[in-house]
Amino acid sequence: MSEFRVKTELPASRCEICHQSDQFDAEKGYCVRCGNISINKENNSSTNIRKYIKKDLITKKIAVSFNTSVVIITAVLIFTSYISSISFLFGLVLSYILASFYTYTTSSLQDVYPWIKETPKFSQTNIGEFINLDHLKIEQYSFEIKALGFIRLGDYKEDYSESLQVFSRIFFHPKYKCFATIDQFFSINKEPLPIALSISSYMEEGWSLSSTKAINPILSEQYIYRLPKRLWINYPENSVKEILDLHIIERNNILEKLRINVLVEENSLKQFLEINLKIAEEFREKQQDRKLISLIKDRLFLKLFPKSEWLDNYDSRL
Repeated sequence: MSEFRVKTELPASRCEICHQSDQFDAEKGYCVRCGNISINKENNSSTNIRKYIKKDLITKKIAVSFNTSVVIITAVLIFTSYISSISFLFGLVLSYILASFYTYTTSSLQDVYPWIKETPKFSQTNIGEFINLDHLKIEQYSFEIKALGFIRLGDYKEDYSESLQVFSRIFFHPKYKCFATIDQFFSINKEPLPIALSISSYMEEGWSLSSTKAINPILSEQYIYRLPKRLWINYPENSVKEILDLHIIERNNILEKLRINVLVEENSLKQFLEINLKIAEEFREKQQDRKLISLIKDRLFLKLFPKSEWLDNYDSRL
C-alpha cells in the first residue's frame, strides 16, 4: 500500500451529488436541490429480486427437517391408533417445532452468516461503487467530523466474498490520536443498514474503545458479538462533538486505571487497517462455532433488557 500524507483539506464548495454550487450551503454541507433525494431506494427492485432468488439457509434446513419429522410422526400416529384430522394437525405442529429446535441447536453462526468464517479484505474504494450508499448522511457526518479537527484518510471497503460488504470513510485526529469512521453495511439478500458513526481509540495490550452513534443493528448489537478487551459504548442521541468529548474522558479513565498508553504509529492508516484485521480474526475465532440458538437467546434478552455498552472485562479489573 502506497503511503500518502494530506497537507491541507478544505471544506466542500459544491454538492457531491449534482456537482453544483448554486444551491449548496458550504457551512452545513447541505444541498437544497438534492436534499430530498432518497438514494437508498434506487436499487430496491434488484435487492428484492435477490431475496427471491436466494432463500434463507435456515428456512431450507427447517423445511428438510420438517419433512423428515412429518413422515416419522405420521407413521407413529398411524401405528399407534387410527389417524384423525386432530391428531394429524397435532403431528404437523409438533413436527415443525421439533424441526425448528433441531435446526437452531445444530446450526452454527457461520452456517447462516458465511462472512463470519472469512478474513475480510480491505481495499480503497469510492462512493460510486455503492449504488445504495446514503450519500447525504455521509456528507453530513463528514462535515461534522472534519469540523472537530479530524483529517480524512480515505474511503475503504471491507469485503467478505459476496455475502457482505462494508463501506468505511476513515478519519484520524492528530491531537487526540483516535479514529472516526462512517460505516454502512451491505448484505446480498437484505436492505442496506443505516449509516453508523464510530470514534475509536486503540491502546496497548489489545485494548480498544469504540464510541458509536448508531441505530444500525450490527453496531447496536455489539453486546451480542462482544470481545473481551474490545470495549464499546453507544450514544444514539448525542451530537458528534459530545461523543468525542465523552470518548476522550472514558478513554483517559481506562488508560489511567489500567496503566497503559494509546498506540501511536507514524502511518495512522496502516495502523487502523492492521488493528481492524486483527479484531476481525478475534471475532471469527470466538463466533464461528457458536450455535444459532445462542444468538436468538441473546437477541431475546436484548429486547427485554436493552444494552448500550460493553465494558465487562474492563469493569472486572477495577
